[in-house]
This record gives sequence, C-alpha cells and structure tokens, in this order.
Amino acid sequence: MAGDNPYGDGVLVDALRISDAEWNACVQEMDLKAMSAKQPSNRRQTKRYPYRNIARIIVSLHTFDGMQQQFKVRAYDLSTTGVGFLHGAFLYSDTSAEIFMQNHVHGMTRIPATIVSSVHIKGRIHLCGAKFDEEIDLNDYLMSEAG
Repeated sequence: MAGDNPYGDGVLVDALRISDAEWNACVQEMDLKAMSAKQPSNRRQTKRYPYRNIARIIVSLHTFDGMQQQFKVRAYDLSTTGVGFLHGAFLYSDTSAEIFMQNHVHGMTRIPATIVSSVHIKGRIHLCGAKFDEEIDLNDYLMSEAG
C-alpha cells in the first residue's frame, strides 16, 4: 500500500524478483568478469566502492507520460557521483530519477539523479547506473551498510 511506503508515494515494485542466493551468485559472476577485464573504463572519473549486503534501495522513475514508478532494487556499487544497481528491466538513459538510500546520519534520504546506463546481464537482470545531480559524502552511506 502507498501509505506503508517510507520512501515516497506509490506502490513499490520488485521487478528483479531474485533470491539472496541468486543475487550473490550474479554479483560474484559480475565481479569476476570485471576483474578479468583487460582495461578499466576511462569514462569513470570517481572511484566506485562495493555497496551490497543490506543495501537495498528505492528508485523512483519519472516516466515519459508524467507518471512515477517506484522500484525496489539491489545496490551494486557506489561513488560520490552515482550508484550502480541491479534491476529487473531495461531503463532508458536520461530518465529522471530519485534514489532513496539509507544515510546513517540523516536516515532515509532522497537523492535526485538521472539514469545513465542499463546493461543486460542475464535473464531479466540489468545493471543500471544512476548519476546523482550533486555529489554525496560516501561516509554517510558506506558506513550504514555495515550497521
């Protein structure tokens, strides 16, 4: 129900629909593939950190028809400028979004962002990237994952 949603208005959808075991296996496979890659991407200007375990976040998308859709997603990595997450559908670049993440200082926070990438991994799993409108302080978020 919308009233039960602490992250914003609307119904939360889990388009990924995978178990913790499936998620862990997928992440391990992605990590191994990334480690065996010949060269890191030169496009990235900030260091990314693993952002996993309990790091489930909400992505609220502003659709082309003016509607808003909210999804539960599983975080993959985090930088000062954006977040990578696993989602159960392709997302179009330049889609306006809001990312809701747990901040250990301020509680649940809303971070305006834009979808910048969506890459098919396997099955219905996509690795999506969102770029924050403004940089964040990583310490406020990475520490919350451990606690």
